[in-house]
Amino acid sequence: MPHLAPIIAALLITNASDFATLRKDPANDGRVFVFEGVVAVPPSSDAFMILDDSGRACMFNRPEFRPPFSAGDRVRTYGNLAHFIKAKASVPICERTEILSRGSVPKPLPVSPSDLKSGKYDNRFIRISGKVEECFSDDTDSDWVYLAMDCDGETLYAASPHSHATAETHLKKLQGLVGARIAMCCIYSPEFGITSRRLIYKTTVIFVDENSIETLGESPNDPFDVPDIGQRPVPNLSGFLKLRRCKVTGQVIAIWQGDTIILRTPEGEIHNIELSGGTLPKRGDMIEVAGNAETDLCRINLNNATWRPVDIAPPVMQQTALLEERDIIRHRADRQLLAPLQHGNKVRIVGLVQDISKAHNGECTIQLKCHDDSFAVTAKADDAPEIGSTVEVTGICIVETTAWRPHAAFPRIKGVSLLATEDGAIRIVSRPPWWTPFRLLVVIGALLAVLAAILVWNYSLRRMAERRSQLYLKAKLARMESELKVGERTRLSVELHDTLSQNLIGASMEINTAEQMTLSDGPQALRHLDIASKTLKSCRDELRNCLWDLRSQALEEPDMDKAIRKTLEPYISDIDIQIRFNVPRSLFTDNTAHALMRIIRELVLNAVRHGKATAVKIAGGREGDTLFFSVRDNGCGFDPSTASGIAQGHFGLQGVRERLRLLKGTLTIESSAGHGTKATARLQLPKGAHEKA
Repeated sequence: MPHLAPIIAALLITNASDFATLRKDPANDGRVFVFEGVVAVPPSSDAFMILDDSGRACMFNRPEFRPPFSAGDRVRTYGNLAHFIKAKASVPICERTEILSRGSVPKPLPVSPSDLKSGKYDNRFIRISGKVEECFSDDTDSDWVYLAMDCDGETLYAASPHSHATAETHLKKLQGLVGARIAMCCIYSPEFGITSRRLIYKTTVIFVDENSIETLGESPNDPFDVPDIGQRPVPNLSGFLKLRRCKVTGQVIAIWQGDTIILRTPEGEIHNIELSGGTLPKRGDMIEVAGNAETDLCRINLNNATWRPVDIAPPVMQQTALLEERDIIRHRADRQLLAPLQHGNKVRIVGLVQDISKAHNGECTIQLKCHDDSFAVTAKADDAPEIGSTVEVTGICIVETTAWRPHAAFPRIKGVSLLATEDGAIRIVSRPPWWTPFRLLVVIGALLAVLAAILVWNYSLRRMAERRSQLYLKAKLARMESELKVGERTRLSVELHDTLSQNLIGASMEINTAEQMTLSDGPQALRHLDIASKTLKSCRDELRNCLWDLRSQALEEPDMDKAIRKTLEPYISDIDIQIRFNVPRSLFTDNTAHALMRIIRELVLNAVRHGKATAVKIAGGREGDTLFFSVRDNGCGFDPSTASGIAQGHFGLQGVRERLRLLKGTLTIESSAGHGTKATARLQLPKGAHEKA
């Protein structure tokens, strides 16, 4: 699509000026570049530099994505910008590089540090010369190594990128240039302080590696061929500013912060020495140290230093009394006064251990409370006492100060600590009581944990009990339901056997008898057929009653009056019924209650059907464990001695007596013609029934 070509070309980064402008904007993250130019200096294993046609240069990383090219080759590299949040800038990530042609090495522009301030050499390929004063790695960004150069009295920093694998080799090669005068081919980058994560106020240039450097004068063969501090006294600060690199000889009395040692000279002077790396000397060794001079206005110290052992006897120091807390910190009018000159001297203090924090290299930091002051004590982790102990610590006094700056009146004292890494430096005066706040918290925590466990256990037991209760209740209900069904079936089978079955047998016998007498005695045969008819009618009524009982909810009623009325409802729609049954339903089992209601129903039906009664009174009560109830009607009455029975096909009263017999009860009939009938039943309740009521 030809019409898209101008748009794509506008989006591509093709020169160093565009890159310098766009690299600060995070919105350009991922933007593609196609950069064509000449390789300015021999590439390293970590970076290479390309000079575009305008004479501006750009540094690229990821050289693994390139063919083997040399300085002077014309190449084209492809990739994209990657924005790094910590660096606050974008870095070109090279994805592919191709060689276009071979050519001659480009010539850099010779400049001085003062020329760089004009702006004409921004991102240009330049050549600058000076003396290497110092070489160090950036402790905030391990991808960079710096050279500090003295260019005619002005300090210039030169930075070189490297990978983690080549860091140590790269640093050692550049450290060999310290003290030499060099010429460097590099790029001047005004914004480099952003990329390196440090806002360096000095002028900064970027170079590839040591192959971009030409040595103009031999570097000193002996890095210790520098002035000795003890032989070159500094009368004032102006003299110190000219001191630069120097050396000192003495005995190592302490090692702290990993790479810092405290040196005592034979004259008794104390110096802080910050080593540049490598192996550390041992405490008590006699060494010679060379490094860059700095001061805290109390002593001259060295940084970025190297050391070597010397074969001289350690100085014999005069025994002096150990310092105490009051010799280091004094209080006056609510002010704390520190004694910085006590740095490096031995001190003995007694205090309470408040806290212990583990550190690396087998050391720990102990927070010691001594009267109104607190001290941080660096000691061996194996010698750390228990928190709460009272200890006596003997060690080297460390007064930490900031380095002096020309525009600052005095360096700031950051604090006082003790270095107690010698054997026996810590002596326990008294151990903490067993019942410490920590142990109290542990006990409280354990009790709370036990309480929580008990609560959880109780909750789980309650849930388990609830589940088991539910299961037991379900099982009990199922069993009761099954027993109820079995009982109901048994009761029904008994009812059918005792009534229907017997009555049907009787009816069958009457019919057989009538059949035999049909020809010989017709009237007698008719009488037997009449008895059979009445018997079958009784069977029909009994069957209807059984079916009604199966559908009736009378047994569910808690009140006997209502239960009896429900039982009689289908038969007494136009009869005046009065019920006063003063016996609780809870005294009867379902079978007993059912039998009582069947008895009462039979007595009421007899009164209605045979006695033509229009009003019936039902009453019930108990005396102790004896239950009595009666059914009285206003019917025509009858003579109990001449009443019809089973022989005449009447089974009602006989069925009532049979049910009462099963309940161990009796039935009494009081009746006379024209005066109604009263049937009274008595039966024994279970023992103690009157107490349950």
